[in-house]
Amino acid sequence: GTYISALGHSWHQGCFCCGHCKLPMADRFVTEPDGHVPYHPDCYRLAFGQRCCVCADIIPEPGRGIMYMTHDFWKDQKSCPAHQSDGTVRCTACQRLCPRAEHWAQLEEGRHICLACLDSIVVDTQDAQPLYAKIMTFFEGMGMRLPVKPPLMLVDSAALNSAEAVEHRPAGNGGGGGGGGRRGDGSGPVFHTRGLTLTQEYRQIRTVVRNRGAGGGLPFFSIRPETTHIEGPAHTEVTAILVQYGMPWLLTGSILAHELMHAYLRLSGHTRLSLDVEEGLCQLMALLWLEHQPPAPEGTWEERLASYFAHQIRTDRSHVYGDGFRAAHEAFQKHGLGATLASVRACGRLPLE
Repeated sequence: GTYISALGHSWHQGCFCCGHCKLPMADRFVTEPDGHVPYHPDCYRLAFGQRCCVCADIIPEPGRGIMYMTHDFWKDQKSCPAHQSDGTVRCTACQRLCPRAEHWAQLEEGRHICLACLDSIVVDTQDAQPLYAKIMTFFEGMGMRLPVKPPLMLVDSAALNSAEAVEHRPAGNGGGGGGGGRRGDGSGPVFHTRGLTLTQEYRQIRTVVRNRGAGGGLPFFSIRPETTHIEGPAHTEVTAILVQYGMPWLLTGSILAHELMHAYLRLSGHTRLSLDVEEGLCQLMALLWLEHQPPAPEGTWEERLASYFAHQIRTDRSHVYGDGFRAAHEAFQKHGLGATLASVRACGRLPLE
């Protein structure tokens, strides 16, 4: 009878079938990766083609190749190029795209939180207090005890914008929330524009003194105002630390560590550091805090999320936050944290080679 020779074997016509649809093969076929099973070309695409993480469709093949979008960290997420501009939402914390089959939590101003990140979000100021206490203890363990505990408040984006306007300070380029009154423009990684450290600097104080030349006598007295100039470095007070609400605790904690470093530098008298030095040190503390956390079981979402936030700090391409961090991290690795901060305290810059 009639038979087919293919793949090193002889087949009855009715036995040489597609591994996907099980129908007999025609003249043209392809094989699966091991080369043992035939497939119709279209069936092969259905069985082995790249599927979009958003719509679950086979990713289209323009021309002779497959074009898809992916993330530099979430490499298992491949999507149709169209989803970059068709309104598909991203998680405000982990930046992954939302699959059409899922419904994510929506916060104010169009922010969305994926179901995995939602499991550990910090909702309000009271929720954040245990985490804040642990970060204060972490700073103390690093030899950086703050003389006071600045008030912490979790706020929405409108409150951050209002506080920034009151500060009247120039905006930076991004990173860790851009503390010390500076916030980023939102064009960078997930740390940008998420926190703010509010400070008040005093170089003179208005006091009152008894006006001894005035009449009236006891029990009446007269006073007059007098301005007292503060000698030496200006006195700086950290009035509040603001952090955006509704983020997973790992992101909230790393941003809070960043902002608390701004507070530490301010309260230590470092009020005139260059942006790249200050923000670099703050990003360094955010990374060190992440690395200080007890390791989560391998493969869990918490372990992947911690790796992602650390990756974002390490690969930030901005000058102030990215290059600043890499310079601070190099100084930390070569000289240690104590010597690095001593150099900043003495001359306002990182230690030289």
